[in-house]
Amino acid sequence: MRQVVYDEPSLLASVAAHRLTHGRAALPTYHLEKAKALVSFDADFLGTWGSPVQFTKDWAARRKPDAELNLMSWHAQFEARMSPTGANADLRVPLKPSELHGTLAALGRLIAQKTKWSGALPASGQTSVSRSILLQTAETLVAERRRALVLCGSSDVSTQAVANWINQMLGAYESIADLAHPSRIAEGETGAFAALLDEMRGGKVGVLIVRGCNPAQDHPRAGEFRAAAAKVGTLVSLAGRPDETAKLARVVCPEHHPLESWADHDAHAGMISLSQPTVSPLRSTRDALESLARWDGRRDTAHELIRAHFRSSVFPKQTKIKSFEEFWENAVREGAVALASGAVKAAFSPSAPSKLAAPPPPADGYELVAYQGVALGDGRQANNPWLQELPDPIAKTTWG
Repeated sequence: MRQVVYDEPSLLASVAAHRLTHGRAALPTYHLEKAKALVSFDADFLGTWGSPVQFTKDWAARRKPDAELNLMSWHAQFEARMSPTGANADLRVPLKPSELHGTLAALGRLIAQKTKWSGALPASGQTSVSRSILLQTAETLVAERRRALVLCGSSDVSTQAVANWINQMLGAYESIADLAHPSRIAEGETGAFAALLDEMRGGKVGVLIVRGCNPAQDHPRAGEFRAAAAKVGTLVSLAGRPDETAKLARVVCPEHHPLESWADHDAHAGMISLSQPTVSPLRSTRDALESLARWDGRRDTAHELIRAHFRSSVFPKQTKIKSFEEFWENAVREGAVALASGAVKAAFSPSAPSKLAAPPPPADGYELVAYQGVALGDGRQANNPWLQELPDPIAKTTWG
């Protein structure tokens, strides 16, 4: 038995890029409230990229034009389409997707000159951004070293790695980009899903349980998944409502809505959060944890399972509270538990930039940008008419 997870492509590219540049496959925990200068390359962090709720709160903490407090940050956005993040930037620069790598490399070379970087340099690429804008951006970032950050929303590993190189020169990993306590919002591996597809096609998967995703629709290889699903012995869907994957399933065991469930969450290293039901189940559904327990021959409730997990695996990782009952009551009341996790240091490889090649240019002059809408995201909420009627924050369109 094993678990396969898949995530947004740009986040997985960042994870792979950090393996290349820092020797650790992880996504940093970004503290935007510490960023005095922030430059984003196609990362709509106020809209759909990464953890926008947390990012919006942290970013807004620095948007206070008070000369005495000196809190106001500077934010530049290089992007192909007008996003909510770009609409709120101090400087917005239109940029073709094919020029992301070249523009980042050009910016990095200017920063390398100003910081006297002695390591390797990445290959240069195409950019239409004027030197004056790049110079202004580089000077602002260097002036705020250790309080400056570059974000990148590209799904190209090499492009993400160039952003890592810039952040290394700026000292961002010392304060703003915490790689020692990484974020866990991107835990998937492209290779793991590909391996699963191969096993499904070969008839080697006896039982496949799908939860919290709809690979027959929202995965880039959805067509291959639909074809391979026919060769799975038993496909079980835990979807709370009918979706494309549930239609392929032999068994559908709808799970509770999150507001009807007990659950724990491990969003980033050192913090375990806890959610509890606010209403009783409205339909004939069952908590996913309870379904898995039943199939394992156990009769425990989700509450009992999570409580037992906290007793055996979470409580021993802290020393502040001696009694488990007190620890559990505090966790339920506060909704989260901070744990003393050992920081894992990751060292930057000075030779890494020399391995970063620019992606091939597009075949013709047209470039298409696909993006997630703020209301529907990857489409899993498409059956909600209220969200369909929520206007796009930029285009103001609905039902689109």
